[in-house]
Parts: sequence; C-alpha cells; structure tokens
Amino acid sequence: MAEENDEDFISLDDEIEDLHEVVEQESDETITPPPESNNKLLYILIAIFTLLAFAMLGFLLYLYLTKVDEEKLSKTESIIENIQNKKAPLTKTASYEALVQKAKKLYQEGKKEKALAIYNDLSLYNKALTAYNIGVANLKDKNYDRAIEAFLRSFKNEKLKFESALNIAITAFSKQDNKLFEKYLTIATQELNTKSNAALFSYYRTLIDYYRGFYAEALVPLRNQTSPYYREEKNQLLTKLYTAFDNPKEAIKILEKESSHEDFFTLGLLYAKQQEYIQAEKYLLKSLDNNKKSLDENLALALVYNKMGLYKKSADIINPTYNNFKEKAPTRYPIKVNLKKSLFDPIFAQKAFQKNLFFNDRNKYSLIFYFAPYRLMSPNQTIHNIQQGAKNIHVNAYKPALNNLTLSDKISDANIEITKGIKAALDKNLYEAKNIFEEGLQKYPSSAQLHYNLALTYAKLYDFQNAYKHFKRSAVLDTNYYYAPIFSDFCAQLLHKERDKNLFVEMENHITTANNVSQKETLLTLIAIAKNNIQTEGIKSSQTPFEDIMMMILSQTRQDYKGYQKSASSLLKKIPHDLIANILHIDAYHDKQAIKEYAKKIQSSLTKPDLNYNSIYGGNALSKELYIQMLSIAGIVPRAKQMIENKLREKGGNDIPTLQALAYADIYLQEFDQAYAIYNNLIDEHKQQDSNTLFLASIASIGASHHENAIALLELSKLTNASNLESRYALGILYHEAKNLEGAAIQYAKIGDGGFQSRYFSFNLDKSILKP
Repeated sequence: MAEENDEDFISLDDEIEDLHEVVEQESDETITPPPESNNKLLYILIAIFTLLAFAMLGFLLYLYLTKVDEEKLSKTESIIENIQNKKAPLTKTASYEALVQKAKKLYQEGKKEKALAIYNDLSLYNKALTAYNIGVANLKDKNYDRAIEAFLRSFKNEKLKFESALNIAITAFSKQDNKLFEKYLTIATQELNTKSNAALFSYYRTLIDYYRGFYAEALVPLRNQTSPYYREEKNQLLTKLYTAFDNPKEAIKILEKESSHEDFFTLGLLYAKQQEYIQAEKYLLKSLDNNKKSLDENLALALVYNKMGLYKKSADIINPTYNNFKEKAPTRYPIKVNLKKSLFDPIFAQKAFQKNLFFNDRNKYSLIFYFAPYRLMSPNQTIHNIQQGAKNIHVNAYKPALNNLTLSDKISDANIEITKGIKAALDKNLYEAKNIFEEGLQKYPSSAQLHYNLALTYAKLYDFQNAYKHFKRSAVLDTNYYYAPIFSDFCAQLLHKERDKNLFVEMENHITTANNVSQKETLLTLIAIAKNNIQTEGIKSSQTPFEDIMMMILSQTRQDYKGYQKSASSLLKKIPHDLIANILHIDAYHDKQAIKEYAKKIQSSLTKPDLNYNSIYGGNALSKELYIQMLSIAGIVPRAKQMIENKLREKGGNDIPTLQALAYADIYLQEFDQAYAIYNNLIDEHKQQDSNTLFLASIASIGASHHENAIALLELSKLTNASNLESRYALGILYHEAKNLEGAAIQYAKIGDGGFQSRYFSFNLDKSILKP
C-alpha cells in the first residue's frame, strides 16, 4: 500500500525492563574456569557472558531507536546508560579437582615443592575467584565502587584477567567513569588474544568490537561463529545489528527461521519498517495473545492500522490504551509529522506520477468541471413572459400582467449578470466570475442559472463544499436541467457525503424515455462516469472539448489507451493553446515508464510562450496544480515561479489568484517560509479563508516547522469543510505528535476505515525523544 519508501516506521521494542528480570533469574552457582582443553570450559564461559549478551541486546536496541550515525558514535557515550550487565559468578569445576589430585599425587611421590606450588596457585586462584564473585554480587546490587574494588583484586590473577578487565569496564561505564572504562576496555581487548583457541572466541570478539564502537566489525564473528552454543542469543544479536544497519530483511530471515512468541513483537515491528503492514499486523496480534493490554504492542498496532488506512481501528486501540496508561502512553512511540518526499523530489514525484496523476477522483471530476459549459438563461423565456403579460393586460387582468412583465424585467437583468460572469470565467478570471455570480444571487436568489454557474465556479476553485450547496439549490429550482444534480453527486463523492442512491435510477429512466431531453448521450456518459460504469459506450462522435474530456476519462477508466489517445488528439485540435489540453496530450502519447524522455517532453512542451497560462493566473486550481506537478517531474519548477513572479509584478503585486499560484510553486520548491508568508497574507489581508487555501497554508506551515500554527489552520479548514479527509488526517497526526492522543483518536475515528491515503502528509517515529 505504501507509495514510497520515505519513512522509517517503528523501532525495535525496548527490552531493558525484560533484561532486568532475566538477570535476576540467573543462577547463583559458583564455578571456576578449568583449563581451555576441558569441555566444561564452554559452560563456564557461557555463564560468564550470558548477561553480556543481554546487555548488548539492550544497547543495540538503543542504537536502533536513536538511529545514530555510526561515525558519530563515541566509544563510551554510545552505550545505553541504564544497561544492567550482570555476570553469573564463576565456580569450581572438574579441572580444579584435577589440579588438586595432581598436587596430591606429586606430594605422595615426594615432589613436595611442585605439589606446594600447585596448592599455592590454587589458593591464590581461590582467593581471586572469591574476589571476582564478590564483584559480581556488588555489581548486581549496583554497588559499583565495591564491585570495582573486588574485580581489581581478581584482575591480579592471570587466569581471570580478561574476565575481570571486561567487568571493570562494564562497571565503570555503569557509574559513568569514562576514563576507567577506556582503560580496562583496552586491557580486555589486549587480553582477547589469550582466548583465541576458545570455542566462544567469536562471541568474545563480537562483544569487544561492540564495546569499542566497531559495530560493523561486530557482525563479522557472528556470521562466522566458532561455536554452536548460544545460537538463540547470537541470532538475537544478529537481528539487532542487521536492524541497526538498516537491513531489516536479513533480520526477518533470522527470526522467521526459529521464531518464538518472544520474537513476534520484533517481527511485527520489522515488517512494519518494511511497509509490509499485513504481516506486521499478523505478528503484533500474535504478540498480543498473551497480554491484550500491553502498552507497546497496542500502540505499535495502532500505528500499523494508521498506515493501512484503518483509522477507526487505530482509534479503537488508542483510546483504551491511553486510558490504561495515561502517563506512559503519550511518550511511547512518539511520531514526527512530515510532508511526503514525493511532493518535492523529482525522482519520487516521477514514481508517484507513474501510478496515475490525472485520474484519481478529484482530478477526474475537476477535469469535467474545467470543460463543463456555463449556463445561459434562454431568451425565449423572457419573450414568453412579455407575451403573457400583454395578454393579461388585454383581458384586464392587471395584477397577473404586472407580475409577468416584472418577471420579464428581472430575467433580463439576471441575464446581464449571468453574461458578465460567464465572460469573466471564459477569460479565466474565476475570482471575478465568482464575485459577479454572488452579487447576482443577492438580487435574484431564485435563479437556477446563477446558482449553477456559481457552483461551477466554486468547483473550479476546489471549493467543493460551496459547489455542492449551489448545485443542489439549482437542481431544486430547475428539475429539468440534469447537469446540476449530476455535478452535485460528483461533489458529494469528493466530500465523502452520503449520496442519493435513487438519483441515477430515476434520472436514467427519464433521460432514456422522454422526448424533450437534449444531449442524452452526454448526460448518460456523465452518469456512467459517476457510477464508474466502464461498459457504457459513451458519446459516439465528440463535437466539443467537454465531450472529448468525458471520452478520455471513460477510455482511461476501462484502460482503452488508444481511445484515450484519440480523445486527447481531438481535444488538442480544438483548443491547441489550452494548458490542460497540452498536459493531457503529453500524458496520452508518452510512456510514463520512460520517465526521462517524459520529463524532456514536459520541458520542451510546457514552457512554450504560445500556451495560454491565464487559467493559472485566474485561479483555476486544477490548472495550477497539474502544471506545477508536471514541472516538478521535469525538475523545472523554478521556471514556473519566475513566470508567476513576472505576472504578479505586471498585476501590481496583490492579485489573489497569482499570489495563490506563487505560494503553491514555493511549496514545491520547499521554500516553505515564503509560501507560509504568502498564505498568511491571503488569509489575513485578502480574507481568502476557503478550505483549500487554509489547507495549503497548513502544508506550508508544516514544511516551515510551525506545527502549532498548522493545527490552527487545519481546525479552521475543518470548520469550513468538515469532510476534507486530508485536513482531518493532518490534524490527527499533528495531535498525535503533540501527545494529544485523545484528540488524535477523535480525528482518526471520523476518517473511518475506508483506506484513505494522504497525498501530502506522513509521519515517522521521532527517535530523538524516544526513551528506553
């Protein structure tokens, strides 16, 4: 489902508390390391370094959570502060008894000096071993000074030098004594060669490399192990290292081989990082089998559902989890809101574009609105009213006659308003057209034509809420003009409003059977597009750009690319200088997969001086967005900005639609502060407070890192258009980022589980404030 690989998802789980519990369960038996040749040495050394492995797991977890650059890691600061590296104490083994028997035998044979030397060595070793065990006990109790003192005594014995040095380094780190840590880690490193023949040498080397900060080198011995022991622990280490070095696929391979219940959570997180959310959900649900109320698993699953577009499911998890963990929940898995890379990076934009830039629902219906005809009032209606008034006068029906003639006078005046508004719209000046139609409706509120024309203008400005309202009103005032109810249904879809299920059934029956309905093919084709009915044949012979665009949409929907090309050519032939017609023609005749050639065609075709750019300067939202998005694919948005700036100077610097275009170009150039300033000016000074302007201002605000301002803008946008899912989603993740989980859950729940995917916003984990 993911569009792009632009986000790190969920970090590995924090296992520190679990490590503490494991440590406390370690055996307290005492053993003494025998000579290297004895097989029991393996068990001794395993016991010695078991907890080192756990400690390393804890650190690697931290390393992944913070995702710090390897080059920036210092030898001491890179190790997690609250690591509890407690080692199982050493004990005597059969090798110790063998030395005792050897000394006894030498003594009996009269070799008393040799026997006494062995006994002396054993006594010294015993003393050192006792000191070592005292160090372990104090380390477990966090008595770091006493632990170091004891380990220093055991360090004097050659046989315990490596183990003691390593433990002194660990203890020194625990008490944040960097100088002591460095000194004894160096000694442990130097002593490592004395263990070169040991079966666990690769394990030792991994630990030493890790503590020295050589994380890449630590992978080598784990992949070339000299011992079959501690396979599970080593696999865990490999998992953490692969994840830390951004190779989750290898980590998944390791865990999938022999996964246990303890691994399910990690597997869920790793799959989430890979954007394989179905697999992530499966393992997170398995992990929750034993503990339905687990904080980490639940919040991780909520984020997975968010990425899957199942926002209500996400909210249904967040609410009870927050109620159960009011203090901890907001700080676990904190997120950082960002804008998607596909908006700005030409390579990402090209990949997103290949998935179909033009024919999502908003663009599909906006193309229809772009070419849809405005509505004139019929002159015949005026003549009819004049004639009717004259008849009434003739029969002395003065009052009806006056009504007829007054109506005729008003209709004529309304026609003047309509004509002026249409002329402004045809000149591509949509803001002027909107003002004319609005003023006309104040005088003539019952004009179906004025309501329809104002609605169509709003739709071209991406103000679908107001467009929906006026299309509906027009349809009520004139039940015989079918464009209005069809277009209101388009807006209802874009606004995610409930649609009239019976609308098209009744309409199709009437259009098909009635004799007085004109443009039957056109109306039935529009209905087919609304119903996504690819079986409809459509218009047999397109005579207008409006009919061409309908056939293009129908062809694209049923993947009839030859039909798409035919309609694109017909459209361009009719209006060769129109910007949208040229953009669609490029799309129809050039392979999106050959993206570099496609980009070259954009550069050569969409910067020509003979193109009509007035739709951009006049406020048409589709024209502005498609043009700048196309130039983004070609990497030449600066050209558009320069062109828009020149036009703005020509218009005096305060032209609203040109300012809108300039701010939009700044977003794509990542000049967010400039875009933010322009949008603030439009909202505050020019009172442009429609939902789309407020929404675009929030994008600039997030890009400029003014997240609190973005929340305010989105709240206003939501009030203007409560059905704008982009605004709701952005508001939800911004509340989530601000640790307002209740506010986030409210927004998520209202989006629902329809699979909505934001085109603009995303998030990743804010690793800078993750707490172990």
